[in-house]
Amino acid sequence: MSSTKSKSELAPPPTFELRRALKCTLQVRKADVLIRVRAQPGARREVIVGLHGDLHRVSTDKTSPSTLEIKIEIKIKTLAPPVDGEANIALQRLLSEVLGVATSRVQLIRGQTSRSKIFSIAPERGCTTPELSEKIVETLFRELSRSDAQGE
Repeated sequence: MSSTKSKSELAPPPTFELRRALKCTLQVRKADVLIRVRAQPGARREVIVGLHGDLHRVSTDKTSPSTLEIKIEIKIKTLAPPVDGEANIALQRLLSEVLGVATSRVQLIRGQTSRSKIFSIAPERGCTTPELSEKIVETLFRELSRSDAQGE
C-alpha cells in the first residue's frame, strides 16, 4: 500500500531539526503563546499527526527584494465533524489535554470556519510565556516522536 503526501505536507525533519520546526509554529507574545494548527475534522481518531506547511516568497512592493515567509502548522486529526464549531471545541480540548493546561487557557482566535487555525494559550500562574513556549515544543516533540513510533 503506497501513500502519497500532498505538496504542502512536510516530510518529517530529522530529530535535531524537529524542535526548530515546531518553534516555527509558535509566536510568543507578552501574555500568551499563539500556535498555528491545521485541522483535519471527521478523522477516525484524534491524534497530532505532524507538520503541515511550506515556504512562501513574499514581497512588500516591486522595488524591495522578496523574503521567505515560513508558514508551518501542527496538523491535528479530530473525530468531530466540521459542523457548528464541534471540531474547534474538540481541537481546543485536545490541545488542552496534550499540553497539560486548563481548557479555559486555550482559545481559538482565528480560523473559526477554516482548516488553518490559530489558538492562543495563556500560561498558568507562575509560568512565563517563554517557559510555556518551551513546554509546548517539548510536549509536541514527544507526541510526534510517539506518533512516528506507532506508525502514524
